[in-house]
Amino acid sequence: MTNNIQALILAGGVGKRMWPLKTNKNLIEFLGKPLISYVIDDVLKAGIKNLTIITNPKNDSLLKTTVKSKKSKINISFLTQNQAKGMADALLTALPKIKPMPLLIVNATDLFEENVFKDMVSFSQNKRIVLGGLELTKYLPGGYFKLNNKKVAGLVEKPGEKNMPSSFFKPVVDYFANPQLLFSYLKQVGSSRDDLYEVALDRMIKKEDVSIYKINSLFQQLKYPWHLLEMMQSIFTARMEEKIARQVKISAQAIIKGPVYIEKGAQILEGAVVKGPCFIGENTIIGNNVLLRNSMIGRNCVVGYNTEIARSWVGDKNWFHCNYVGDSVIEEDCNFGSGTRLANLRLDGQEIFITDRGKTKHASGQKKLGAMVGRGAKFGINSSVMPGTLIGSNCKVMPGSVVYKNLKTMLKEKKGIL
Repeated sequence: MTNNIQALILAGGVGKRMWPLKTNKNLIEFLGKPLISYVIDDVLKAGIKNLTIITNPKNDSLLKTTVKSKKSKINISFLTQNQAKGMADALLTALPKIKPMPLLIVNATDLFEENVFKDMVSFSQNKRIVLGGLELTKYLPGGYFKLNNKKVAGLVEKPGEKNMPSSFFKPVVDYFANPQLLFSYLKQVGSSRDDLYEVALDRMIKKEDVSIYKINSLFQQLKYPWHLLEMMQSIFTARMEEKIARQVKISAQAIIKGPVYIEKGAQILEGAVVKGPCFIGENTIIGNNVLLRNSMIGRNCVVGYNTEIARSWVGDKNWFHCNYVGDSVIEEDCNFGSGTRLANLRLDGQEIFITDRGKTKHASGQKKLGAMVGRGAKFGINSSVMPGTLIGSNCKVMPGSVVYKNLKTMLKEKKGIL
């Protein structure tokens, strides 16, 4: 009976890799709904009504407010991880709340098909330990199973693309019939790296009866800001319903093609073309001669005259006028002067690499990728931002500027102004 199962949702990470975005990644919205709400809903669909959510001091109150409306449906509790010391520390923080009943552990920012938790719980009946696993076609940072004659023989955390023991990836979807067994292993192991949980699982695999549940569905992580675009496309494909609220005003001279989800108070003016899948948030205006394609636009935005936005995620309260925005992520409260362009394609057509705040270079896996823009950024007229550039919060880009390198967050000494 799933009523006798408890779930632990890990939401205590601080999102260091998400710069230049400041929004807590658990609360980034897709189709007007925070990401963690998708995970909670999937847990509920598995029939689990006993939940504990691990938070951190910065997101605790926000997460409590977000899930408040669901409390009538579930027995939910919160625990705060005082410092971001990794997954093992988060689990040990939860120990006082864990009951002597089967435990399912999931990550608040990993998205699967909505029935994966339900199917895994069913698979786990009469099994002691079940770890989720899936085959990958490209490297992602995380744990990878060691295989011996096609049987799981161990686990390695973040081996690097050239040292992968197999292509069999281990996402955070784990079931323990006896949670105390897991905690006993966590207390035994030690490591100088942030991989205590994986070290404990590696030891369990070698000593205990461990089963693997093979996940044959989509999987999206939210580790870097450009992952929002992949997450958006997955949600469009698997979870979007077509809906136009009654209070929406659509001009007879506007064109809508394909599936759309448009919230109340939105307006679509004469000459606008919306090619779905698209989401348009509450009170947002899609202006004259706008072309909107395969994108999510947040609340209270103005997408002004002659702007094109393609395959992009746009947060709340952003303003555009005669702009091009391609394959970009824009947080909130940004202003784009007339003629500003966010480019998304290299002249040589090759893969776009992104250098993060720590100067680490990441392969995006994409040949089309625009800018990642933090909240409050302002762009003067006729400015241009090159592919894969990160723009920090409150930066100001002067008119006519061409931005090739990342701009840090605005400081008193006027850094962040180009």
